[in-house]
Amino acid sequence: MFKRFYKEIVYFYCPYDVSYTRNFTRERVVPEDVFDRMYKNAHVPSYLEGWDSVEGVGLDSFRGTNLNINTLMSYDEFEEYVLHRFHELYLMIDFPQDSKHHTLSLSRHTYYVYKDVFESYYNVDRQAMILAAIMHDIGKPYCKSFNEGDKYAHYYQHENVSAQLAYRILRMMDYEIKDTLMVTDIIQLHMWALNVLNGGNSKKLKSYVGEDMFEKLMFFAKCDQNAK
Repeated sequence: MFKRFYKEIVYFYCPYDVSYTRNFTRERVVPEDVFDRMYKNAHVPSYLEGWDSVEGVGLDSFRGTNLNINTLMSYDEFEEYVLHRFHELYLMIDFPQDSKHHTLSLSRHTYYVYKDVFESYYNVDRQAMILAAIMHDIGKPYCKSFNEGDKYAHYYQHENVSAQLAYRILRMMDYEIKDTLMVTDIIQLHMWALNVLNGGNSKKLKSYVGEDMFEKLMFFAKCDQNAK
């Protein structure tokens, strides 16, 4: 029905802390639990949704600021030259996951996903896959919670928060919107892919993303699962 129309979306990114301050300093305040839920459910737009054009506004660039992804680093180098570059990445250093699915700290888990992707993925979207590996769980420090009686942490919707933070970092580094959205697509869908890898129905995911993207996501999910 809508194929004959040109569909354009403008994504206005506003950092969480800025939105939070604005909300709680205005006359009509959105309750904190509602605000938090809205933030965690927000999605970065995707061409997979059928848009003809995606534009992004609301960020200043830090020209000259980059992440070294051309050389395989040791963990110590990864921490110094990648995780120390942005505050959102820095928060992952030695962050305890308290998870039945992970024995490693968040930074070490992230490093091993990055290392696996770097050493084994050489297709056309190699750069996007490496960047997604670095940032796929960047939202976890913002999403950690415990249900009453649970000894393990939960990270509900961390993939959405991770995609938003990755979008911010990549756009500030002057990555083109198309390249940025490839990274955020992988991040935003990586939990769905993990579910498929562990026996979930693959048909819906494959129908949504197409064969090529499905293969990328399943490769990524295997790297993610192996880095426990």
